[in-house]
This record gives sequence, C-alpha cells and structure tokens, in this order.
Amino acid sequence: MLAKAVSQEPEPLTPPTVGFYLDVQNASLLPLAQHGLQLTRLKDHIHLIIPGAATFDTNSASLTPAAQEVLDLLSSLLLDYDKTLIAISGHSDSLGDPNYNQRLSEQRADAVGQYLNNKGVLPRRLVILGLGSSLPLVDNDSPENRAINRRVELELWPLVSNTVQNN
Repeated sequence: MLAKAVSQEPEPLTPPTVGFYLDVQNASLLPLAQHGLQLTRLKDHIHLIIPGAATFDTNSASLTPAAQEVLDLLSSLLLDYDKTLIAISGHSDSLGDPNYNQRLSEQRADAVGQYLNNKGVLPRRLVILGLGSSLPLVDNDSPENRAINRRVELELWPLVSNTVQNN
C-alpha cells in the first residue's frame, strides 16, 4: 500500500485553486532574488531567470558552486510544490558558431535539469530545451548585453491535468 501511495501521481489543481497556488509559490520563491534570480509572477505561471555569468563559466556547461547553492534552495522549494511542471531553457548570445551555441544552451539547460533531478525533482516534471541565441532579451551589441542573453530560464507551470491533449 505504501509503495502505491508513493508512486501515485499528484492530483492536478482545480481551476479555482491555481491562482492561489501560484501566489503562495511565488511568495516562497521571493528570497531567491537575493541570489541574483529574476522572478516574475505571470497570469498563469512563474518565470525565473538565472543569469549565465553566475551559473556557468565561459564555454562551460558545468554549474558553478554559486549556481549549485541557488539550485539547492530552488530544488527544496520545488519539492514542496509538487504540482508544478518545470520548463528549463538554456540561452546563449549570438557570438560564435550558431551550432555550438545551440549545443551549449542544450547542455546548460540539461545541467540544471540533472541537478534538480539529483536533488529529488522527478524527471517527469522537467522539460528541457536549448534555444541557442534565438530569443535574446536585448540586442547582442555589447559585452554587457551579450552577458544578459546568456542565461537559463525556468518556467513553473501549475499541474492542471495528468494528460496531454493534442488538438
């Protein structure tokens, strides 16, 4: 009986509870801003940006100790909010070979996902994407702007269904 209860999928949130769930989750994430994360509560999900300079060394997909510290805090919160799906996207600037940047963005997103998984976040809750330089936040016209574009984003979506529907 215990094994069945442990492996059971979390019940989806009902529409009236989604907003409250997101508000409470957002409030619990606010202290992460002290560690350099940018946090935005949107209408239907929460958006986090982890700056690349604080997360990875240049041309590397290995997490820095500072990034691991932040992800330790984040993972414990994600474990508390198990009705959340996490989309992790890696981004690069536009300098260099686009194929290299694409692979590096994928590897960086994967490194964050693997780290969260190693801390107990279930793989079925994680969607990992590498977007290369396709979605810059600012023009890639200066070293400062390129640094802004090198980042990992996490989108926290409330679980409202246990199935995916194709339309």
